[in-house]
Amino acid sequence: MTSARPARECTLSIRLLWPFARIALGNPELVGPLMVAIDRLGIGATDFVNPEIRLPHRAVMTLLQQLVDVSGDPSMGLRAGCGVETGDFDALEYAARCGVDLRDAIGCMIRYMNLVNEAALVALREEGDRAIWEFRITDGVTQVPAANDFVVATAMTLARMYADIPEVSPEVALEVHLMHAQPTDPSGYARVFGDNVKLGMPENAWVFPRSLLAVPMRLADPNVHLAFETRAKELAERLRGQQGVAGRAREIVFAHLRAGDASMASVARSMAMSVATLRRRLEAEGTTHSEILDRVRQDLAMIYLSESRLSVREIAFLLGYSQSRAFHNAFRRWTAGSTPVDYRTKHQK
Repeated sequence: MTSARPARECTLSIRLLWPFARIALGNPELVGPLMVAIDRLGIGATDFVNPEIRLPHRAVMTLLQQLVDVSGDPSMGLRAGCGVETGDFDALEYAARCGVDLRDAIGCMIRYMNLVNEAALVALREEGDRAIWEFRITDGVTQVPAANDFVVATAMTLARMYADIPEVSPEVALEVHLMHAQPTDPSGYARVFGDNVKLGMPENAWVFPRSLLAVPMRLADPNVHLAFETRAKELAERLRGQQGVAGRAREIVFAHLRAGDASMASVARSMAMSVATLRRRLEAEGTTHSEILDRVRQDLAMIYLSESRLSVREIAFLLGYSQSRAFHNAFRRWTAGSTPVDYRTKHQK
C-alpha cells in the first residue's frame, strides 16, 4: 500500500528569504531573476515586510537554488546566514533575545520554530560538557546546500548578536554538521564554522561547549520576553490549527523515531489524547498512524541515501528498523523494486 502525502504542504515564512533577497538586491545580475521568481510565487517585493505571508517549502528551496545558480556563488547561504540583521525573524526573534540566557533563548526558538518554518524540527541535546543544537526537516523536501549553510550560520550569528559569545573559534564551534556531502565554500567554512566541519550528516547541527548555555542574553527583560512570547504562542497555535492532527502527528513521529518509540501510543501521549481518539481523528483526515510512519520513513530514507554518507545499516537503525532486511523490503515497496544501494548510486550528489 502506498501511503498518501499530507494534504497540506509545509510552509515557510517569507522572512526566511529576506537575507537572501538583500544579497540579490545588491547584485544587478540577480535583481531580475529574483523579481521573476517571487512573481511566480504570487508575491511582490513589499510582501517581505509581512512575516505572516507563507510560502511552500519546496518552492523556496527551488528559488534558493536558482539564485545560487544564476549568481554562480555557492556560498550565498553562508553569506546570508552571517548577514542576518535585527528584526529579520520578527516575534520569534524578539521573544528569544529577551530571555534569561542562551539556553532560554534556544528553548524559545524550539517552541515556536513553526512561525518561520513548519517543516523544521529543532532540538537541543546536552551530552557531558557539550551542547548540540540540531536542525532537521520533517516533510521529505530536500534542503539545498545553501539552506543548510544558512540555518547553521544563522543560529551562530544570532547567538553572537544577542548573547555574550566571542567570535567563532574552535573552542566555541566544537563541531558543525551539514547534510550536504560537498563543501560550498571551504575557506568560508573555516572562517565561520571553525576547522571541524562534518559533511554528509543526517541533520544540520552546531556543537558547542555546554557552558555557553548559561551565558546571559544582552537584552534580557522578563516583561518584554513575556509579551513577545505570548504573541509568538498565539501565532504558533493558529498555525498548528491549520496544520491538522495528521501534520502534528507527523512531527511527533519524526522526533520520536531516533529515540526508538514512534508507536501510536507514544504519539497519542505526546498529543494528550487516547489511542482511540488519535485513530479516529486521523481517519477523519484520511490517514492512519501506520501511513504517517511509513511516509516519514520513506522521506527520510530518500534524503539520507542521496545526501548523507551514512551506511545502509545506519540508515535502517535511524528509521527504527531492528533489522536491515526489513528496511530493504520496505524500500523495495516504496520504489517498485529498487534497492537502497541502487537508489544511492543513482541519486547521490
